[in-house]
Amino acid sequence: TIERWGRIDGLVNNAGSFQAIGPVSEVAADKWLGDIKTDLYGPFLCSQQALRQMLPRKRGYILNVIGGGVQGPLPYGSAYACSKAALMRFTETLAAELEGTGVRVFAMSPGLVRTELVEHQISSPEGQKWRAEDINSRLAEGGGVPPTLGANLALLLVSGRADKLVGRGFRATEDMDGVLRRTDEILAKDLRVLRMVGYG
Repeated sequence: TIERWGRIDGLVNNAGSFQAIGPVSEVAADKWLGDIKTDLYGPFLCSQQALRQMLPRKRGYILNVIGGGVQGPLPYGSAYACSKAALMRFTETLAAELEGTGVRVFAMSPGLVRTELVEHQISSPEGQKWRAEDINSRLAEGGGVPPTLGANLALLLVSGRADKLVGRGFRATEDMDGVLRRTDEILAKDLRVLRMVGYG
C-alpha cells in the first residue's frame, strides 16, 4: 500500500474465520485457536502496522468488523463469539490510547451478509449439525443484509461525521443519521460500548 499510494488513510479489519463450530466439549482446539488468531490477533497485527504509518501523519481511521458474540452468547460458536467480543474491547482500548493523536477507531457490524463464512456455517458437516438451522431461519426472516450497507457505514465512519463517538460500535442496518443526532445522549449514558451489566 505504501509503495503504491504513499500512505495509509484507513484500515478495515474485515478478515474473519468461523471454523470452530460445535460445543466446547467437542470442538477441535486447533480450529478454536485458529479462529481467535484470525479474528483477534489478525486485527492487532494489521492495526499495529497501520498505526506506524498513521501516527506520524496524525490522522487515520481503523474500523474493526465485529459480529455475533458482542451483543450476547453465540452457542456452538464460542471462538468466534469470544474473538468478536474481545475485538470490541480492543476497539475501545485502542481508541482510548489514541486520544489526541488524530487516529480514530470504530467497531462496525455488517449484519448477516451471505459470505463464505456464513456459507460454511450452513453447508459444512459441523455447521449443518450445530448452526445451519439458526442461520437459515435468520436468512429466511430478512433475506440477509446487502454488503453495500456495510460499505456505506464504513464510508460514513471515515468521513469524520461520527468522530465524537470514537471507540464505539455501530450496525450497518441502523439509521446512522438518527444515531448521530443522539451523540450527546450516547456520550452521557456511555452507550454503544462493551460493559458488564451489574458488575461491581
